[in-house]
Amino acid sequence: MPGRTMLAAGLALACAAGAARGEAQKAAPPAPAESRLKVAFLPPGEYPYRISEARDGVWQFAFNVRVTDEAGDPVRTLTPESFTFAVNGQDVTRQLLRRQVERTQVGPEPLHLALVVDVSTSVQPVYESQVLASARALLAGLRQAGANVVVQVFAAGAQVGLVQDSTQDLSQAEAALPAAAETAGEATALNEALYAALARVPPKAERKAIVAFTDARNEGSTMAPAAVTDRARQLQCPIFIVTASVDALGGRSFHERDAENLTRYSGGRSFAAGTDPAAIQQALAEATAADYAVTVELGPDLAPADSIERTLSVAASVGEKAGQAAANYAISKGIPTWTWLVGAAAGVVLLTILAALLIVVSSRRGQAAAAPAPAPQAAPEPARASECPACGDRMFPGQTMCRCGWTAEAPPATPPGPTSG
Repeated sequence: MPGRTMLAAGLALACAAGAARGEAQKAAPPAPAESRLKVAFLPPGEYPYRISEARDGVWQFAFNVRVTDEAGDPVRTLTPESFTFAVNGQDVTRQLLRRQVERTQVGPEPLHLALVVDVSTSVQPVYESQVLASARALLAGLRQAGANVVVQVFAAGAQVGLVQDSTQDLSQAEAALPAAAETAGEATALNEALYAALARVPPKAERKAIVAFTDARNEGSTMAPAAVTDRARQLQCPIFIVTASVDALGGRSFHERDAENLTRYSGGRSFAAGTDPAAIQQALAEATAADYAVTVELGPDLAPADSIERTLSVAASVGEKAGQAAANYAISKGIPTWTWLVGAAAGVVLLTILAALLIVVSSRRGQAAAAPAPAPQAAPEPARASECPACGDRMFPGQTMCRCGWTAEAPPATPPGPTSG
């Protein structure tokens, strides 16, 4: 009985442990998603930033980055909070003394802008004073700013008409703005007009946007707003809507909410008629910018230092998508004066030693070249044969006695030295 009890307890513990492991596996966080964003410094290179000492011990880095998705298209929906920063792999985002991220456009790519002008019956009371005036003011502001822009103009009533094809002549585009009395319709098919404008925007253009001037009364549309926003997001073409004033039209219909959703979900904004055109221009520039201008300030503990190699990394993320880029900032703050003096003195000493060595070597070479060469010694003459003075017979070198008996006188013998007695 006790054995059965222990067995039951063991089975219970095993089941509990298995359940706990199962719960732990269920609660385990999912594996991090694969990086799908690409972050690149502009211009590319080892040191792509501009650096300056903002104040004592505080260094400012300014650089441009481009963030693209897996298809290679620019990501234009990032906010300052989308970026994080690291030095040598350690997150320093919260340690930065300053962090600023702005949208910017680098390069000569023009903005392809489609203007959709509501000419329906409902907008007629305020067409000239608000709708037409707002469109003219925007074109005038773009012209005055010398904007690089290509404009198309559409008239939107019950039907949609292209009244001005692509042109960079903003005066021509302004002259093409329709007069309400000529093209008035019974109702506004705003969704169809926006979709028609999206169909005319160059899909490969890097910068594109639509601005609609309307009263947001969209009674003539049969197309769902989602179809417009889906296409706008696919093309990365934000939609902006400038609406006529509420008081002038005696209130708004439920279509106003649809109009706001069109701007929100496409990446654009809504403005009231009469808004300063500079504000609309700024919004257009920000929404269509392909790059981000980043400025950060590093404190003394992260600032560049002599002989210290550091790497600044910039990461961007949108939801589960993330990517990063890194660049070194091995920059010397400056070499002290005494270091320059010591280096200069050492250089002078080294040059002096080298010059002395060259002089010695050259002198020795000169002396060796000036010394006369020793005269060549004559080879000794070979001994010649002689004749015997008695008989005339030939005597060979070293021969002292002739066959006739004549004997050459032997050299006197060396007298013996004194002997000790």
